[in-house]
Amino acid sequence: MLIKSLKRLTGLTFIVIQALTLNFISPSGTLASPPKQLKAIFNVLDGGTLLLNGQSFKISDISVPGAKQKCKKGSLPWLCGAAAKKFLQQLVAEKTLKCALYGANNVKCFLNGRDLAVSLITAGWAIPITKKKEYKKAEHKARVNKVGLWAHIKD
Repeated sequence: MLIKSLKRLTGLTFIVIQALTLNFISPSGTLASPPKQLKAIFNVLDGGTLLLNGQSFKISDISVPGAKQKCKKGSLPWLCGAAAKKFLQQLVAEKTLKCALYGANNVKCFLNGRDLAVSLITAGWAIPITKKKEYKKAEHKARVNKVGLWAHIKD
């Protein structure tokens, strides 16, 4: 069925499919413009949120502990949210990020050509909320190496 449908594609249909895959058409079917590009030195609000000119931007596809969130180290609490924030601050300090803005405040950022979310996941300070293969591999690496949030998890 799919093959027959593909054979019937007209030029216009093909263009619409390309536009969908390039995010030029929103899921609701309305025409959307390509993501706005931001290139700047950002400040850090928490382990997964960047600040630029007073506006906050959430790094997409990851979940991180909140700024004041506590995690358990055995039976003792520790400030994992503050540790995640500190890691991101050190990672991006005085460095220019290249980011694509999706919606009002979601960004996919790159530092020296590397996906910032992958860096956070690999260091153990973020958990992927997408099934992207690269993100899952980074999470596995963090778990195996027992870094970041995984440092105090017993097998």
